[in-house]
Amino acid sequence: MGTHTGTLSKAGSIHHVEGGYFGLSSMNEPSIEAAIGDSLHNPKGSVMGAGFFKLKASELLGTTVKFKTPDYAPGFFAGQRSFAL
Repeated sequence: MGTHTGTLSKAGSIHHVEGGYFGLSSMNEPSIEAAIGDSLHNPKGSVMGAGFFKLKASELLGTTVKFKTPDYAPGFFAGQRSFAL
Protein backbone atom coordinates (compact mmCIF):
# COMPACT_ATOMS: atom_id res chain seq x y z
CA MET A 1 0.00 0.00 0.00
CA GLY A 2 1.22 3.46 -0.73
CA THR A 3 0.36 6.92 0.42
CA HIS A 4 1.25 9.54 -2.16
CA THR A 5 -0.18 12.65 -0.51
CA GLY A 6 -0.75 13.22 3.17
CA THR A 7 0.13 11.31 6.31
CA LEU A 8 -1.41 7.88 6.92
CA SER A 9 -2.60 6.57 10.28
CA LYS A 10 -4.58 3.41 11.00
CA ALA A 11 -6.96 2.27 13.72
CA GLY A 12 -7.81 -1.37 13.09
CA SER A 13 -9.20 -1.61 9.57
CA ILE A 14 -9.80 2.15 9.28
CA HIS A 15 -7.22 4.07 7.26
CA HIS A 16 -7.04 7.83 7.78
CA VAL A 17 -5.01 10.29 5.71
CA GLU A 18 -4.36 13.81 6.99
CA GLY A 19 -3.22 16.58 4.66
CA GLY A 20 -3.95 14.56 1.52
CA TYR A 21 -5.23 17.68 -0.19
CA PHE A 22 -1.84 19.45 -0.07
CA GLY A 23 0.89 19.05 -2.69
CA LEU A 24 -1.32 17.72 -5.48
CA SER A 25 0.29 17.23 -8.90
CA SER A 26 -0.85 19.24 -11.90
CA MET A 27 -3.00 17.39 -14.43
CA ASN A 28 -0.92 19.10 -17.15
CA GLU A 29 -3.91 20.09 -19.25
CA PRO A 30 -3.54 23.25 -21.34
CA SER A 31 -5.75 26.15 -20.19
CA ILE A 32 -7.07 24.14 -17.22
CA GLU A 33 -5.87 24.77 -13.68
CA ALA A 34 -6.38 21.35 -12.13
CA ALA A 35 -4.45 18.98 -9.86
CA ILE A 36 -4.93 15.43 -8.57
CA GLY A 37 -3.22 13.04 -6.18
CA ASP A 38 -3.69 9.59 -4.69
CA SER A 39 -3.89 9.54 -0.92
CA LEU A 40 -4.27 5.77 -0.75
CA HIS A 41 -3.87 3.11 -3.36
CA ASN A 42 -4.43 -0.60 -2.92
CA PRO A 43 -4.55 -0.76 0.91
CA LYS A 44 -3.67 -4.30 2.05
CA GLY A 45 -3.72 -5.50 -1.58
CA SER A 46 -7.30 -4.37 -2.26
CA VAL A 47 -8.29 -2.87 -5.62
CA MET A 48 -9.40 0.42 -4.03
CA GLY A 49 -7.84 3.82 -4.53
CA ALA A 50 -8.75 7.22 -3.14
CA GLY A 51 -7.46 10.76 -3.26
CA PHE A 52 -8.16 14.42 -3.82
CA PHE A 53 -8.39 16.82 -6.73
CA LYS A 54 -8.82 20.54 -7.16
CA LEU A 55 -10.16 22.47 -10.10
CA LYS A 56 -10.48 26.14 -10.97
CA ALA A 57 -13.37 27.19 -13.18
CA SER A 58 -12.57 26.61 -16.88
CA GLU A 59 -13.81 24.88 -20.00
CA LEU A 60 -12.95 21.24 -19.33
CA LEU A 61 -13.27 19.53 -22.69
CA GLY A 62 -13.16 15.86 -23.63
CA THR A 63 -14.44 14.38 -20.40
CA THR A 64 -17.55 12.48 -19.39
CA VAL A 65 -17.36 13.73 -15.80
CA LYS A 66 -19.69 16.63 -15.00
CA PHE A 67 -18.05 19.06 -12.62
CA LYS A 68 -19.15 22.65 -12.37
CA THR A 69 -17.89 25.43 -10.12
CA PRO A 70 -18.25 29.21 -10.36
CA ASP A 71 -14.64 29.69 -9.16
CA TYR A 72 -12.75 26.91 -7.37
CA ALA A 73 -13.52 23.58 -5.72
CA PRO A 74 -11.71 20.72 -4.00
CA GLY A 75 -12.98 17.19 -4.46
CA PHE A 76 -12.49 13.60 -3.33
CA PHE A 77 -12.50 10.45 -5.42
CA ALA A 78 -12.58 6.73 -4.66
CA GLY A 79 -12.71 3.81 -7.03
CA GLN A 80 -11.34 0.55 -8.33
CA ARG A 81 -7.62 0.58 -9.13
CA SER A 82 -6.94 -3.03 -10.13
CA PHE A 83 -4.43 -1.90 -12.79
CA ALA A 84 -2.13 -0.62 -10.02
CA LEU A 85 -1.67 -4.01 -8.31
